[in-house]
Amino acid sequence: MSSFYKNNFYEHFSRKNYNSLPDFRTDKNYLVRYNTKFDYSKSSKKSLAILYLNSGFGDLVINGVKRKINNEKFILSNPSDGYIEYFDNKNNKSIDVMAFVISHDLQNEFTFYASAKNANSLLDNPFGKSNDGSLLVEGIFNTHHYKSGKLIQSIFKTSNSSDFQTMCPNEISMQVMQSIYLDQVDWYNAAIKIPKQKISTKVETLKRILTAYEYIHDNINKKIEIEELSKISSLSGYHLFNAFKAIYGVTPHQYINNQKMSKASTYILEGKHSLTEIAILLGFNDLTVFGKIFKKTYGYSPSRLYK
Repeated sequence: MSSFYKNNFYEHFSRKNYNSLPDFRTDKNYLVRYNTKFDYSKSSKKSLAILYLNSGFGDLVINGVKRKINNEKFILSNPSDGYIEYFDNKNNKSIDVMAFVISHDLQNEFTFYASAKNANSLLDNPFGKSNDGSLLVEGIFNTHHYKSGKLIQSIFKTSNSSDFQTMCPNEISMQVMQSIYLDQVDWYNAAIKIPKQKISTKVETLKRILTAYEYIHDNINKKIEIEELSKISSLSGYHLFNAFKAIYGVTPHQYINNQKMSKASTYILEGKHSLTEIAILLGFNDLTVFGKIFKKTYGYSPSRLYK
């Protein structure tokens, strides 16, 4: 069924096809699937949006801030007066997308539910809504790193089958919002660990640490310098070190090495590369250094696992 979306915009709530992206209204929910080429597109940010890019790449500009986007990323965008713009960078390739656009009513109902102190308050006011704003941390995230991302990816895969037509779009949207919320509860709990900052500053620091976290995983096959992470996250070296360790329990350097060694183990067990090739694939110019880090991580040399 994936070919059904080629050069076509299918909206699942209305079960209608469009020649272009619908004009999103704040009082309606949308679930749109499309696979098409864009030189440029521009959408209002007046509603909460959750976008999943299965394949393709380009530049995404949110409220004037440009970010690169590529395969298997999802984007969380809170309501504001700005815009989401996409530029294809002249790559002339199709982008395969699933987009949720959440109405103000559903967002406010969900915010009320998520912030309710107990079940009694929900029963006393079953149709309550909150206008306190979005609970979500905005950003571009790798689907493989989060439970909500994996759920979105599984729904995308289902959208390519006939089963998708039998699924309720309202329930799909609520399921995705609930999963994202649970992920973000974990993030907020992590943010609380950041010392000597008020809550709003902790949350802003968390956003920047998540940018560094995503960068590490997207570039694990490269040599990653701490100065590079500091620039990417817009945090000083000390602030990055302190906040990252508070959230993940290890320093950025330790985390990078742990991830590289985990990847190395996978490569070794696959048996497709020599140890020298694996070291180079993970950004190490010195096989001895690679071996020492591997042994420090696992307690034995990589050659032992290789055998």
